[in-house]
Amino acid sequence: MPTTKTRCVELHHKRRRYCSEERTVSDSTRRYLTREVNGYTPDSFADEEYYGVNAFIFVNEKGERHAVRYVMAPERLVHLSAEEAAKQAQDFLIDELPARLSRGPVTFRLKAQLAGPGDSTKDASIPWPESNETVELGMLTITKSASDSLEVQKTLLFLPGQLIDGIEPSDDPLIGVRDGAYAVSLSRRTP
Repeated sequence: MPTTKTRCVELHHKRRRYCSEERTVSDSTRRYLTREVNGYTPDSFADEEYYGVNAFIFVNEKGERHAVRYVMAPERLVHLSAEEAAKQAQDFLIDELPARLSRGPVTFRLKAQLAGPGDSTKDASIPWPESNETVELGMLTITKSASDSLEVQKTLLFLPGQLIDGIEPSDDPLIGVRDGAYAVSLSRRTP
C-alpha cells in the first residue's frame, strides 16, 4: 500500500493531467482540481476541510424535508505549498496528529450544506454550488487518539446508511453500496 505522501503525489499528477486536458467541468470542480494541482496539502489532518459527497434528507418535527451534504470545518485551514509538502516525511500527516492531540484537543464545526433547487441528490459526483447556504449543526472535539490506532481501525465499521431519527438516506444509490462494501471490508480485516 502506498504511503500517504506517495498517494498525495499520485493524486496531484492525475489531477494535473485532468486539468490540462480539454474537458468541460463545472466551476466548482475546476476550482477543486486547480486547488489540488497548485499544491494544497494540509499541514495536518486537523487543519483540513472534509466534505461528504452523499446527500441525506433532514426531516423536522413538522415533516418538512431538506437535502443536505455534510461539511467538517477545522478551526483553521492550513495548506502547505507543493515545495513544503515535498520536504515532509512520507507519513507526516499520520504521525503529526497524535503529537498535536498531546498538546490539546482538535475541534471541527459540523455543518450541513443545503441543497438548492435543481441540485442532484442522486449523483455524488456532481458538486453543489459553493453559494448554497450552509448551517451549523454542532461541534466535534477530538481529545486523543488510540495508542494502537492501526489495530483499532481494523475493527471499526462505518455505515453511512445507519442513521438516526430525523435523517434519511437520499435517492443516492451509493449510500447502500457503501454500506455493503464497508461490511465486506470489515469481514476481510477481522478474523
